[in-house]
Amino acid sequence: NLFLCRNVVMNSMSLYFRSLAKKQQIDLTLQLTAIGEKNGPIQDSDLCVILGNLLENAIEASTYLPAEQRRIALTSRIYNKKLFILMDNSYDGFCSQKSGVFYSRKRADKGTGLASIETVASKYHGMVSFDPGDKNFVSAVYLVLTEEYTVPYALSLSPLNHFPLRKSPAVYARCKLRGIFLNSTLCRSRQTGHIV
Repeated sequence: NLFLCRNVVMNSMSLYFRSLAKKQQIDLTLQLTAIGEKNGPIQDSDLCVILGNLLENAIEASTYLPAEQRRIALTSRIYNKKLFILMDNSYDGFCSQKSGVFYSRKRADKGTGLASIETVASKYHGMVSFDPGDKNFVSAVYLVLTEEYTVPYALSLSPLNHFPLRKSPAVYARCKLRGIFLNSTLCRSRQTGHIV
């Protein structure tokens, strides 16, 4: 299938990462139906920053695992005039973090990829959450869409539990703490400074 997304730019990038994941023997699931040809005020280049950095980091993290344990699931959804992007990837549990700042494994310096995602989210009045568990790294981003953006009816009713995100009990627990209910159509907003 060469059509993963209605957005031409995002579709091309997704095909590239799917090919890269296949070469690395990574089980990759992409659900990008919430991303349209146009996405309100959100520029294609900014969506590329988010998805590109998420997938690049996840693919790199997966390579430290045996092939049979490599897995990435990335999903998208529109709810309440917000575009949500959620990703769950397996990793070996190594995470260098200090005072909420993630450091690159490749070099002893602050990671630029996650910081770039945070910058883009802030541009669209959104939020991010990066949650490193023991075996799974959960990333969540939302961007606010303008009032003028009309959400397609089918997408507005699509429940989160229709996503092909593999939900282990640990993932459920961590996501509930963040206020992300993957098994419900409801996304509640909490004033915690994290994605909700």
